[in-house]
Amino acid sequence: MHPVLFKIGPLTLYTYGLFLAIAFIVGLWIAERRAREIKKYISNIVVLIFISGIIGARLFNAISNPSSYSSFIEVFISRSGFTFHGGLIFAIVCVFFYCKKNGLSFLKIADIFSPSFAIGIAIGRIGCFFEGCCFGKPTNLPWGILFPVGSWGWKKFGNTPLHPTQLYSFLLDFILFLILLKIKPKRDGFVFFSFLLGYSIIRFFVEFLREQPIFLFSLTQPQILFLIIGIISIVWFLKH
Repeated sequence: MHPVLFKIGPLTLYTYGLFLAIAFIVGLWIAERRAREIKKYISNIVVLIFISGIIGARLFNAISNPSSYSSFIEVFISRSGFTFHGGLIFAIVCVFFYCKKNGLSFLKIADIFSPSFAIGIAIGRIGCFFEGCCFGKPTNLPWGILFPVGSWGWKKFGNTPLHPTQLYSFLLDFILFLILLKIKPKRDGFVFFSFLLGYSIIRFFVEFLREQPIFLFSLTQPQILFLIIGIISIVWFLKH
């Protein structure tokens, strides 16, 4: 793990923050290449997704894990403590209202940005790996990762090889990104719901290998959430 890239005096560059910035830039570049008639809105939507995604990821984490924060102020200043699904959902909601306000088709915009979402999540998972968060359960597989002393994985399991679930997610999300780029949409929303369904499947099964508290019916909170989102996506496909 390598959470801090470098320090120069009072300036500290965190690896996780760097990969978030890379995800933002790559997502913007891909969205601009996919958009034509709405190019003037792209930058605004990308900034909205980035900001709302971070806010949603932090707020959802604070609601789900209130004991992780010693004070209300720490919710806003802590450099760690994000949930990807909280950021994803909040960003989608914010984009929906932005589209409604500006007379844009939400499903058309969502189709354009879905590959950007996928590659952004994939890149973010590399940041998770360097940060040492989102680690997996113990494993005897040859690619198990020994987390360094002091990291979250080490504090939980000590010198025990763990599933590199961050890298599993990166690989699967990157494959999803490539698939979304190849889809020729039959109607508005096709790429978007393909993204929701694909990511829901990925997240549901990777969660079995992650170290997460059980929430309901032997499933984690993200599994319950993405099971619902996956079912909604399937219903949309059956309907259309």
